[in-house]
Amino acid sequence: MSTLSGDLEPEGAWPSYAALAAIGYVIYGLGAAGPYLRTQLGLSDAEVGLHSTALAIGLVVAGTVAAGLGRRFGEPAVRAGAIVAILVALPILAATPSIIATLGAALLIGLGAGTLLGHVNTTLGAPGGRLARLRLARANVWAMIAAFVGPVIVAGGASIGPGWWFGLVPAFGLLGIVALDLRSNRRLVAAARTDTGRDRLPRAYWLAWAFLVAAISVEFSIVFWGATLVERRTNVPIPEATAIGALFLGGMFAGRLGLSVGIGAGHAIRRNAAAGLVLAGVGAGVVWVSTAAILSGVALFLAGVGVAILYPLGVAAALAGAPEQLGLAGNRLTMASGLAILLAPLALGAIADATGVIAGWGLVLGLVAVALCLVFGLTAGQPAPAPSADPGDPSADPSGPLADVADPADLTSRPA
Repeated sequence: MSTLSGDLEPEGAWPSYAALAAIGYVIYGLGAAGPYLRTQLGLSDAEVGLHSTALAIGLVVAGTVAAGLGRRFGEPAVRAGAIVAILVALPILAATPSIIATLGAALLIGLGAGTLLGHVNTTLGAPGGRLARLRLARANVWAMIAAFVGPVIVAGGASIGPGWWFGLVPAFGLLGIVALDLRSNRRLVAAARTDTGRDRLPRAYWLAWAFLVAAISVEFSIVFWGATLVERRTNVPIPEATAIGALFLGGMFAGRLGLSVGIGAGHAIRRNAAAGLVLAGVGAGVVWVSTAAILSGVALFLAGVGVAILYPLGVAAALAGAPEQLGLAGNRLTMASGLAILLAPLALGAIADATGVIAGWGLVLGLVAVALCLVFGLTAGQPAPAPSADPGDPSADPSGPLADVADPADLTSRPA
């Protein structure tokens, strides 16, 4: 009898895990570099914030054009270009004494990261069903680990090393690992043959896409503004409020780790997504009214657990809704991420400036309600099966990395 973990980790999944880890490391490393760029270049807070805006714009642009570039030049070539874009951007970010250059570097990072993200989502979500949810959750666990480690190394390089830029060096290693696997995926190549690129994605896909925009908006609104809300409601010092706010990320890590080992992965997508949103809404609501620091911390942790599962489930549902347009569908998901990261924290910030962050927090609960309404449009249908093997094509080995069954509910009973 083979074990579940053995069946679910073919070698083809690991390059995608490394790619998502590299994306998490670079994006959060860019955020951690903000204070050092402020000092190094003499920037204002608004100018520092423009770097995250440039990053989000890059994600949106990548989600718009990557699929078309893949059809024209080949998906491996486009991925290689994305890796090169990030590798070029990092030294510019670290060494150029110009905000124009650093903003350009942030834009390049967004373009490269967005392109890789579209491929990762498509590759891991292509098998469909429970297997897709497990792989997407596992990839996001690695991304969160990298996102935690990146800012620590950036800070360590600034305090005891040669400089904050030293924290960007590990990204080269992660991207090098990704570059070692630039092979075409036969399932995605087959899907691309029927992908016309006319943006006529099915209604089920766009419902899942909208769900992801709302879910990602909830996530980043809490990441950006959770600590501020705790500080205002509980009157604790800012460092303590920041530590309490970090419990949201701890909850997200716990939630994705649980999903990655199979907890709840066999249940229907709608059921799991609804449960996650209810937990997120209850947690966010308690933080909104709580004046006790401990209660706020517990609520943020629970909200993180609920939010954690929404992205993997939403990606799996979106790809299942567009079985014959996997490449285009995966890249359009990157656009959803970019729009959510770009608009939601800014909208909450604008409301907070006008009415205060406590009143503005209602936007988070409103987004949870919108996502909950969209849950009923999510589908767990399976992507189109891979084509029959071509005896002359060694990559068409039916035992290849994505030749798994579509929804392996009984993988634990498969013969070894």
